Amino acid sequence: MPEIDMMGDLTMVSMADSDAGFGMSMSGFSNDVSNMGAIPAQMRSRCSMSERMKRLRESGGEDRAERAVRNGLEYLTAQQDKESGAIGHEYKVGMTGLSLLAYLGHCETPESPKFGDSVVKAAVYLMERALKNDAYLVTKEGKGDIHSTYEHAIGVYALAELYTMTKASGNEIPKLESVLKKCVAKIVEAQDPMGGWSYGFDGGSGSEDMSVSGWMIQALKAAYNTGKKFRGVDRALDKAVENYLPAIQDSKGAFKYRPDLPDGKASLTGAALLSMQIWNEMGSGPYNKGLAYLNKAYANPSPSPGNHGLYDEYYNTQVYFMHGGKEWDNYNSKFQPKLLDSQQSDGSWKIGGAKGADGVIMNTAWAILMLEVYYRYLPTTDKVADLKNK
Repeated sequence: MPEIDMMGDLTMVSMADSDAGFGMSMSGFSNDVSNMGAIPAQMRSRCSMSERMKRLRESGGEDRAERAVRNGLEYLTAQQDKESGAIGHEYKVGMTGLSLLAYLGHCETPESPKFGDSVVKAAVYLMERALKNDAYLVTKEGKGDIHSTYEHAIGVYALAELYTMTKASGNEIPKLESVLKKCVAKIVEAQDPMGGWSYGFDGGSGSEDMSVSGWMIQALKAAYNTGKKFRGVDRALDKAVENYLPAIQDSKGAFKYRPDLPDGKASLTGAALLSMQIWNEMGSGPYNKGLAYLNKAYANPSPSPGNHGLYDEYYNTQVYFMHGGKEWDNYNSKFQPKLLDSQQSDGSWKIGGAKGADGVIMNTAWAILMLEVYYRYLPTTDKVADLKNK
Protein backbone atom coordinates (compact mmCIF):
# COMPACT_ATOMS: atom_id res chain seq x y z
CA MET A 1 0.00 0.00 0.00
CA PRO A 2 1.50 3.38 -0.93
CA GLU A 3 2.46 5.81 1.82
CA ILE A 4 0.43 8.96 2.33
CA ASP A 5 2.15 12.00 0.83
CA MET A 6 4.06 13.90 3.48
CA MET A 7 4.54 17.66 3.78
CA GLY A 8 8.12 18.70 4.25
CA ASP A 9 7.29 22.28 5.10
CA LEU A 10 4.19 24.27 5.88
CA THR A 11 1.98 25.45 3.06
CA MET A 12 -0.26 28.47 3.28
CA VAL A 13 -3.75 28.05 1.92
CA SER A 14 -5.88 31.14 1.52
CA MET A 15 -9.19 32.00 0.00
CA ALA A 16 -11.22 35.19 0.20
CA ASP A 17 -14.66 36.26 -0.84
CA SER A 18 -15.44 39.93 -1.27
CA ASP A 19 -19.17 39.56 -0.66
CA ALA A 20 -18.89 37.41 2.45
CA GLY A 21 -16.03 39.53 3.72
CA PHE A 22 -13.71 36.88 5.07
CA GLY A 23 -10.63 34.98 4.09
CA MET A 24 -8.85 31.84 5.09
CA SER A 25 -5.21 31.49 5.89
CA MET A 26 -4.11 28.37 7.71
CA SER A 27 -0.87 26.59 8.37
CA GLY A 28 0.52 24.29 10.97
CA PHE A 29 -0.88 20.94 9.94
CA SER A 30 0.70 18.10 8.08
CA ASN A 31 -0.37 14.54 7.47
CA ASP A 32 2.63 13.34 9.44
CA VAL A 33 3.49 12.54 13.04
CA SER A 34 6.09 15.33 13.09
CA ASN A 35 3.35 17.88 13.72
CA MET A 36 1.18 15.85 16.06
CA GLY A 37 1.30 18.54 18.75
CA ALA A 38 -1.10 20.64 16.71
CA ILE A 39 -3.73 17.91 16.59
CA PRO A 40 -6.04 17.40 19.59
CA ALA A 41 -4.93 14.28 21.44
CA GLN A 42 -8.16 12.43 20.86
CA MET A 43 -7.88 12.91 17.09
CA ARG A 44 -4.24 12.00 16.53
CA SER A 45 -4.85 8.36 15.64
CA ARG A 46 -6.25 9.44 12.28
CA CYS A 47 -3.24 11.60 11.40
CA SER A 48 -0.43 9.22 10.55
CA MET A 49 -0.35 6.24 8.25
CA SER A 50 1.31 4.01 10.84
CA GLU A 51 -1.22 4.84 13.55
CA ARG A 52 -4.15 4.46 11.18
CA MET A 53 -2.98 1.04 10.10
CA LYS A 54 -2.30 0.00 13.69
CA ARG A 55 -5.80 0.97 14.78
CA LEU A 56 -7.33 -0.54 11.67
CA ARG A 57 -5.71 -3.92 12.22
CA GLU A 58 -6.36 -3.95 15.98
CA SER A 59 -10.07 -3.46 15.36
CA GLY A 60 -10.39 -6.13 12.67
CA GLY A 61 -10.08 -3.96 9.59
CA GLU A 62 -8.57 -5.12 6.31
CA ASP A 63 -5.53 -3.30 4.97
CA ARG A 64 -7.35 -2.56 1.72
CA ALA A 65 -9.75 -0.30 3.63
CA GLU A 66 -7.09 2.45 3.65
CA ARG A 67 -6.82 2.42 -0.13
CA ALA A 68 -10.61 2.33 -0.43
CA VAL A 69 -10.90 5.48 1.69
CA ARG A 70 -8.39 7.36 -0.45
CA ASN A 71 -10.08 6.26 -3.65
CA GLY A 72 -13.40 7.38 -2.23
CA LEU A 73 -11.99 10.78 -1.31
CA GLU A 74 -10.65 11.16 -4.84
CA TYR A 75 -14.14 10.45 -6.17
CA LEU A 76 -15.66 13.14 -3.94
CA THR A 77 -12.97 15.59 -5.03
CA ALA A 78 -13.85 14.95 -8.66
CA GLN A 79 -17.47 15.91 -7.90
CA GLN A 80 -16.57 19.28 -6.39
CA ASP A 81 -17.44 22.46 -8.25
CA LYS A 82 -14.09 24.21 -8.55
CA GLU A 83 -15.62 27.68 -8.45
CA SER A 84 -18.13 27.46 -5.59
CA GLY A 85 -16.51 24.60 -3.65
CA ALA A 86 -19.86 22.82 -3.39
CA ILE A 87 -20.21 19.07 -3.75
CA GLY A 88 -23.55 17.71 -4.92
CA HIS A 89 -26.45 18.85 -7.03
CA GLU A 90 -29.78 19.21 -5.24
CA TYR A 91 -28.72 19.45 -1.60
CA LYS A 92 -25.26 20.93 -1.94
CA VAL A 93 -24.83 21.93 1.69
CA GLY A 94 -25.65 18.43 2.92
CA MET A 95 -23.38 16.70 0.43
CA THR A 96 -20.55 19.18 1.00
CA GLY A 97 -20.88 18.70 4.77
CA LEU A 98 -20.78 14.90 4.52
CA SER A 99 -17.78 15.12 2.20
CA LEU A 100 -15.95 17.48 4.55
CA LEU A 101 -16.51 15.03 7.41
CA ALA A 102 -15.05 12.28 5.21
CA TYR A 103 -11.95 14.38 4.50
CA LEU A 104 -11.48 15.27 8.16
CA GLY A 105 -11.93 11.64 9.21
CA HIS A 106 -8.72 10.89 7.32
CA CYS A 107 -6.97 13.96 8.79
CA GLU A 108 -7.20 15.83 5.50
CA THR A 109 -6.92 19.44 6.66
CA PRO A 110 -6.45 22.72 4.77
CA GLU A 111 -2.74 21.87 4.75
CA SER A 112 -3.03 18.43 3.16
CA PRO A 113 -1.04 18.27 -0.08
CA LYS A 114 -3.59 16.21 -1.99
CA PHE A 115 -6.96 17.24 -0.58
CA GLY A 116 -6.22 20.52 1.20
CA ASP A 117 -7.64 22.71 -1.55
CA SER A 118 -10.87 20.72 -1.58
CA VAL A 119 -11.17 21.00 2.20
CA VAL A 120 -10.74 24.77 2.07
CA LYS A 121 -13.24 25.23 -0.75
CA ALA A 122 -15.80 23.05 1.00
CA ALA A 123 -15.41 24.96 4.25
CA VAL A 124 -15.66 28.33 2.53
CA TYR A 125 -18.80 27.26 0.68
CA LEU A 126 -20.49 26.19 3.91
CA MET A 127 -19.50 29.35 5.75
CA GLU A 128 -20.69 31.53 2.92
CA ARG A 129 -24.09 29.86 2.93
CA ALA A 130 -24.44 30.55 6.65
CA LEU A 131 -23.24 34.15 6.38
CA LYS A 132 -25.56 34.92 3.49
CA ASN A 133 -28.61 33.06 4.80
CA ASP A 134 -29.14 34.20 8.40
CA ALA A 135 -27.11 31.27 9.82
CA TYR A 136 -29.27 28.64 8.15
CA LEU A 137 -26.89 26.14 6.57
CA VAL A 138 -29.12 25.07 3.71
CA THR A 139 -28.80 25.07 -0.07
CA LYS A 140 -32.06 26.89 -0.70
CA GLU A 141 -32.79 30.38 0.59
CA GLY A 142 -34.37 30.91 3.98
CA LYS A 143 -35.01 27.74 5.93
CA GLY A 144 -35.20 25.71 2.73
CA ASP A 145 -37.59 22.81 2.37
CA ILE A 146 -38.30 20.16 4.98
CA HIS A 147 -35.28 18.07 3.97
CA SER A 148 -32.97 21.06 4.44
CA THR A 149 -33.19 20.49 8.19
CA TYR A 150 -30.79 17.60 7.69
CA GLU A 151 -28.43 19.85 5.75
CA HIS A 152 -28.14 22.33 8.58
CA ALA A 153 -27.25 19.63 11.12
CA ILE A 154 -24.71 17.99 8.81
CA GLY A 155 -23.13 21.34 7.98
CA VAL A 156 -22.80 22.29 11.66
CA TYR A 157 -21.33 18.86 12.43
CA ALA A 158 -18.67 19.29 9.73
CA LEU A 159 -17.74 22.88 10.61
CA ALA A 160 -17.54 22.03 14.32
CA GLU A 161 -15.14 19.18 13.63
CA LEU A 162 -13.09 21.42 11.35
CA TYR A 163 -12.90 23.99 14.14
CA THR A 164 -11.77 21.37 16.66
CA MET A 165 -9.05 20.11 14.33
CA THR A 166 -7.68 23.55 13.42
CA LYS A 167 -7.94 25.61 16.61
CA ALA A 168 -4.88 24.02 18.23
CA SER A 169 -2.66 25.00 15.31
CA GLY A 170 -2.71 28.67 16.21
CA ASN A 171 -4.23 29.41 12.80
CA GLU A 172 -7.95 29.39 13.47
CA ILE A 173 -10.21 29.94 10.50
CA PRO A 174 -11.46 33.53 10.41
CA LYS A 175 -15.11 33.88 11.46
CA LEU A 176 -15.62 30.14 11.90
CA GLU A 177 -16.31 30.41 15.62
CA SER A 178 -18.86 33.18 15.16
CA VAL A 179 -20.53 31.29 12.30
CA LEU A 180 -20.75 28.18 14.45
CA LYS A 181 -22.21 30.12 17.37
CA LYS A 182 -25.09 31.38 15.23
CA CYS A 183 -25.67 28.05 13.46
CA VAL A 184 -25.63 26.06 16.71
CA ALA A 185 -28.13 28.51 18.19
CA LYS A 186 -30.56 27.67 15.38
CA ILE A 187 -30.49 24.01 16.47
CA VAL A 188 -30.99 24.81 20.14
CA GLU A 189 -33.86 27.18 19.35
CA ALA A 190 -35.56 24.62 17.10
CA GLN A 191 -35.75 21.86 19.72
CA ASP A 192 -39.33 20.80 20.33
CA PRO A 193 -40.86 20.64 23.82
CA MET A 194 -40.49 16.88 24.00
CA GLY A 195 -36.76 17.13 23.29
CA GLY A 196 -36.56 16.10 19.64
CA TRP A 197 -36.52 18.05 16.40
CA SER A 198 -38.97 18.30 13.52
CA TYR A 199 -38.65 19.12 9.86
CA GLY A 200 -38.32 22.81 9.06
CA PHE A 201 -36.92 24.15 12.36
CA ASP A 202 -40.38 25.08 13.67
CA GLY A 203 -42.31 21.93 14.49
CA GLY A 204 -44.30 21.33 17.63
CA SER A 205 -44.63 18.64 20.25
CA GLY A 206 -45.76 15.39 18.69
CA SER A 207 -44.13 16.08 15.33
CA GLU A 208 -40.60 15.24 16.43
CA ASP A 209 -38.72 13.15 13.90
CA MET A 210 -36.06 10.66 14.99
CA SER A 211 -34.24 10.83 11.69
CA VAL A 212 -33.82 14.60 11.92
CA SER A 213 -33.12 14.41 15.65
CA GLY A 214 -30.27 11.95 15.16
CA TRP A 215 -28.36 14.45 13.03
CA MET A 216 -29.14 17.35 15.35
CA ILE A 217 -27.74 15.38 18.30
CA GLN A 218 -24.55 14.58 16.39
CA ALA A 219 -24.15 18.25 15.48
CA LEU A 220 -24.62 19.40 19.07
CA LYS A 221 -22.11 16.87 20.37
CA ALA A 222 -19.59 18.04 17.77
CA ALA A 223 -20.21 21.62 18.95
CA TYR A 224 -19.74 20.49 22.55
CA ASN A 225 -16.43 18.87 21.63
CA THR A 226 -14.99 22.15 20.36
CA GLY A 227 -14.54 23.14 23.99
CA LYS A 228 -16.49 26.34 23.44
CA LYS A 229 -19.50 27.06 25.60
CA PHE A 230 -22.22 27.38 23.01
CA ARG A 231 -25.33 28.44 24.84
CA GLY A 232 -27.89 25.73 25.54
CA VAL A 233 -25.99 22.78 24.04
CA ASP A 234 -25.65 20.73 27.23
CA ARG A 235 -29.26 21.31 28.19
CA ALA A 236 -30.52 20.42 24.72
CA LEU A 237 -28.55 17.16 24.69
CA ASP A 238 -29.81 16.25 28.17
CA LYS A 239 -33.38 16.83 27.08
CA ALA A 240 -32.99 14.86 23.86
CA VAL A 241 -31.30 11.82 25.36
CA GLU A 242 -32.98 11.65 28.75
CA ASN A 243 -36.53 12.66 27.77
CA TYR A 244 -37.14 12.23 24.06
CA LEU A 245 -35.36 8.98 23.22
CA PRO A 246 -36.85 6.80 25.99
CA ALA A 247 -40.31 8.15 25.13
CA ILE A 248 -40.15 6.93 21.52
CA GLN A 249 -38.91 3.39 22.16
CA ASP A 250 -41.48 0.66 21.55
CA SER A 251 -41.96 -2.52 23.57
CA LYS A 252 -39.62 -4.49 21.31
CA GLY A 253 -36.75 -2.05 21.72
CA ALA A 254 -37.00 -0.24 18.38
CA PHE A 255 -37.29 3.55 18.15
CA LYS A 256 -40.17 5.32 16.43
CA TYR A 257 -40.00 7.70 13.51
CA ARG A 258 -42.58 9.94 15.24
CA PRO A 259 -43.95 9.73 18.78
CA ASP A 260 -47.51 9.08 17.62
CA LEU A 261 -46.65 5.93 15.66
CA PRO A 262 -47.28 2.54 17.28
CA ASP A 263 -44.04 0.81 16.29
CA GLY A 264 -40.38 1.64 15.98
CA LYS A 265 -38.15 1.08 12.96
CA ALA A 266 -34.96 -0.90 12.61
CA SER A 267 -33.53 1.88 10.43
CA LEU A 268 -33.82 4.43 13.26
CA THR A 269 -32.69 2.27 16.15
CA GLY A 270 -29.01 2.72 15.29
CA ALA A 271 -29.46 6.50 15.24
CA ALA A 272 -31.04 6.44 18.69
CA LEU A 273 -28.37 4.13 20.13
CA LEU A 274 -25.53 6.29 18.80
CA SER A 275 -27.23 9.29 20.37
CA MET A 276 -27.25 7.48 23.70
CA GLN A 277 -23.61 6.48 23.36
CA ILE A 278 -22.47 10.02 22.74
CA TRP A 279 -24.21 11.51 25.74
CA ASN A 280 -23.57 9.14 28.61
CA GLU A 281 -26.50 6.74 28.25
CA MET A 282 -24.57 3.73 26.96
CA GLY A 283 -25.50 0.73 29.08
CA SER A 284 -28.79 2.17 30.27
CA GLY A 285 -31.96 0.08 30.20
CA PRO A 286 -33.32 1.61 26.96
CA TYR A 287 -29.87 1.27 25.38
CA ASN A 288 -29.53 -2.43 26.19
CA LYS A 289 -33.04 -3.14 24.99
CA GLY A 290 -32.36 -1.27 21.75
CA LEU A 291 -29.09 -3.09 21.15
CA ALA A 292 -30.77 -6.46 21.62
CA TYR A 293 -33.34 -5.45 19.00
CA LEU A 294 -30.61 -4.25 16.63
CA ASN A 295 -28.73 -7.54 16.96
CA LYS A 296 -31.80 -9.44 15.75
CA ALA A 297 -32.71 -6.97 13.01
CA TYR A 298 -29.22 -7.00 11.50
CA ALA A 299 -28.09 -10.54 12.19
CA ASN A 300 -26.59 -10.74 8.71
CA PRO A 301 -25.52 -7.14 7.92
CA SER A 302 -24.93 -6.24 4.30
CA PRO A 303 -24.62 -2.94 2.38
CA SER A 304 -27.89 -3.40 0.53
CA PRO A 305 -29.56 -0.04 1.10
CA GLY A 306 -33.20 0.77 0.69
CA ASN A 307 -34.61 4.07 -0.48
CA HIS A 308 -32.33 6.08 1.81
CA GLY A 309 -29.01 4.60 0.79
CA LEU A 310 -26.48 3.49 3.39
CA TYR A 311 -28.33 5.33 6.14
CA ASP A 312 -28.83 2.35 8.47
CA GLU A 313 -25.29 1.12 7.97
CA TYR A 314 -23.76 4.54 8.71
CA TYR A 315 -25.29 4.47 12.18
CA ASN A 316 -25.01 0.75 12.86
CA THR A 317 -21.29 0.63 12.08
CA GLN A 318 -20.58 3.38 14.60
CA VAL A 319 -22.84 1.84 17.21
CA TYR A 320 -21.21 -1.57 17.03
CA PHE A 321 -17.69 -0.13 16.94
CA MET A 322 -18.35 2.02 19.99
CA HIS A 323 -20.04 -0.84 21.81
CA GLY A 324 -17.14 -3.17 21.03
CA GLY A 325 -16.78 -6.76 22.15
CA LYS A 326 -18.32 -9.74 20.43
CA GLU A 327 -21.09 -7.59 18.94
CA TRP A 328 -18.52 -5.52 17.03
CA ASP A 329 -16.47 -8.55 16.00
CA ASN A 330 -19.56 -10.27 14.62
CA TYR A 331 -20.83 -7.22 12.76
CA ASN A 332 -17.46 -6.19 11.36
CA SER A 333 -16.46 -9.64 10.14
CA LYS A 334 -19.67 -9.89 8.11
CA PHE A 335 -20.17 -6.32 6.95
CA GLN A 336 -16.74 -4.86 6.18
CA PRO A 337 -15.73 -7.26 3.37
CA LYS A 338 -19.07 -6.71 1.62
CA LEU A 339 -18.71 -2.94 1.87
CA LEU A 340 -15.19 -3.05 0.43
CA ASP A 341 -16.23 -5.39 -2.37
CA SER A 342 -19.05 -3.06 -3.42
CA GLN A 343 -16.81 -0.06 -4.16
CA GLN A 344 -16.74 0.85 -7.85
CA SER A 345 -13.60 1.34 -9.92
CA ASP A 346 -14.06 5.14 -9.80
CA GLY A 347 -13.99 5.09 -5.99
CA SER A 348 -17.74 5.48 -5.49
CA TRP A 349 -20.45 3.32 -3.97
CA LYS A 350 -23.32 3.03 -6.41
CA ILE A 351 -25.14 0.13 -4.76
CA GLY A 352 -28.98 0.30 -4.74
CA GLY A 353 -31.21 2.83 -3.05
CA ALA A 354 -30.19 6.44 -2.46
CA LYS A 355 -32.35 7.81 -5.22
CA GLY A 356 -31.97 11.31 -6.60
CA ALA A 357 -29.20 13.46 -7.96
CA ASP A 358 -27.05 13.18 -4.83
CA GLY A 359 -27.50 9.47 -4.10
CA VAL A 360 -24.07 8.24 -5.14
CA ILE A 361 -22.24 11.11 -3.43
CA MET A 362 -24.18 10.52 -0.22
CA ASN A 363 -23.51 6.77 -0.27
CA THR A 364 -19.83 7.33 -0.98
CA ALA A 365 -19.37 9.77 1.90
CA TRP A 366 -21.18 7.43 4.29
CA ALA A 367 -19.10 4.45 3.13
CA ILE A 368 -15.88 6.39 3.68
CA LEU A 369 -16.96 7.39 7.19
CA MET A 370 -17.74 3.75 7.95
CA LEU A 371 -14.30 2.65 6.79
CA GLU A 372 -12.65 5.41 8.85
CA VAL A 373 -14.37 4.25 12.03
CA TYR A 374 -11.35 2.13 12.99
CA TYR A 375 -9.14 5.16 13.62
CA ARG A 376 -11.34 8.22 13.35
CA TYR A 377 -11.92 10.07 16.54
CA LEU A 378 -15.68 10.32 16.48
CA PRO A 379 -16.68 13.74 17.78
CA THR A 380 -19.89 12.03 18.80
CA THR A 381 -18.35 9.53 21.18
CA ASP A 382 -16.35 9.25 24.36
CA LYS A 383 -14.61 5.95 23.69
CA VAL A 384 -11.18 7.42 22.96
CA ALA A 385 -9.00 8.43 25.89
CA ASP A 386 -8.80 12.16 26.66
CA LEU A 387 -12.16 12.93 25.05
CA LYS A 388 -14.22 15.14 27.30
CA ASN A 389 -17.01 13.25 28.94
CA LYS A 390 -20.41 14.57 29.86
